[in-house]
Amino acid sequence: MVVAARKITVQLPDSVYERIEQRALEAHRSVEAEIVDTVAAAVTPPKLSSDLLEAVEGLEVLDDEALWRAVRLRVPEEVSARVEDLNWKRQSTGLEAREEEELSRLLQLYERTMVVRAEAARLLHQRGHEVLPALLGE
Repeated sequence: MVVAARKITVQLPDSVYERIEQRALEAHRSVEAEIVDTVAAAVTPPKLSSDLLEAVEGLEVLDDEALWRAVRLRVPEEVSARVEDLNWKRQSTGLEAREEEELSRLLQLYERTMVVRAEAARLLHQRGHEVLPALLGE
């Protein structure tokens, strides 16, 4: 199968080229192949689970004020602290089945929150707003 391709010339800073060259060497690939895969990964949207798709469904119809509230969503501090505790316990002694389930549930909440924030930010950016300060908590 022949894939249509376009040839372009891009000037990369030395530091970027050197990192790509090193990755290519480690993977026993050409620099060109490494660059193509890197660019392809950067422009391919991630596939979301049905749960996460449901979480962002309908955000596009919200007004800017509602989207700004979504961008500022945070996982409650007690949830973050519990995830950290469970992760430490997992690494040191391991988790019981109920703790694994709890950690999985909490990580799903965290992921859902982050996906909603990201999609709301994308929509606001698309509408011409500067969203980076809000994402950084400024």
